[in-house]
Amino acid sequence: MFSKLPLEDFVKELSSKAPTPGGGSASSIVAAFSFSLITKTLEIANKKVQSKDIQTMIEKARELIDYFLELADKDTDAFNEVMKAYKLPRENEEERAVRELHIQESLKLASEVPLELLKHIAEHIQFLEESLRYCPNSAISDYITAIGLLEGAFEGGMANVIINLNAIKDRTYNENVRSVLNRLESDFKNSVNAIKKRCQI
Repeated sequence: MFSKLPLEDFVKELSSKAPTPGGGSASSIVAAFSFSLITKTLEIANKKVQSKDIQTMIEKARELIDYFLELADKDTDAFNEVMKAYKLPRENEEERAVRELHIQESLKLASEVPLELLKHIAEHIQFLEESLRYCPNSAISDYITAIGLLEGAFEGGMANVIINLNAIKDRTYNENVRSVLNRLESDFKNSVNAIKKRCQI
């Protein structure tokens, strides 16, 4: 899938007129880039100190990178299901009803993948706070870049959830997800702002 492609090939696919990969997959890839840079700062720190705690964090960071790459593929798969649903026949009332049902179900799935991205970023923001303790001064620019990338990944995830919600007619589902989004966004921004204050060059 797309996450396994060489970077140059992925960029070509991303810049093509094809519907996938799109912003959701790109957001997950960018999250993986963010944690890759965090891993770099930890590797540099570990080279100097040789700490078991740092090594444990490195292993955790690599697990998160793999997870975000898998999400990129899941996002593409989910959106492909939306496209399939829109292509279903609608010649009569029964076909239109079946088509609409599949569209609504696939839109929910397509919103849940980027929502999963947002939740996972929010759940592991403390990991970034902890890793800052070990970041050498020589790698602080890498750390700051990682934070910026993660902000972009989060914003992209938000946009991809919302655009799907706008087409979902289930009012209860819509309201519940938007409530979760508001909480995640508030918590994420507060945490990121606190981190930024601690890592100024």
